[in-house]
Amino acid sequence: MEGSDEVLAERAAAGDMEAFESLVNRHRLGVYRLARSITGNHDDADDAAQETFVRVFRALETYDPKRPFKAWLKKIAHNTSLNILRSSRARSSRTVEGDPPDLPDPSPG
Repeated sequence: MEGSDEVLAERAAAGDMEAFESLVNRHRLGVYRLARSITGNHDDADDAAQETFVRVFRALETYDPKRPFKAWLKKIAHNTSLNILRSSRARSSRTVEGDPPDLPDPSPG
């Protein structure tokens, strides 16, 4: 679909799913790359990219088409990626209560 990001975003906000799909297709790789640079791994970056577009879809009615869409999208992607990173770090730092701590093997050799 032809048109500037700003026009497509306006159309998507009005309910045009084809316009939203065009925005996703146009920016999917860039959002993923940004998320990957923040999260450091494929799975978290993939989750962050997907969540970014969910958030964009939900917030389209608040988007101001007089401002650059790409900057707005990148800000959402950045914040979403940071949230995913924090969540991932919190999950990996938790231990199940009662698990013994990891200690070195005291046996020789």
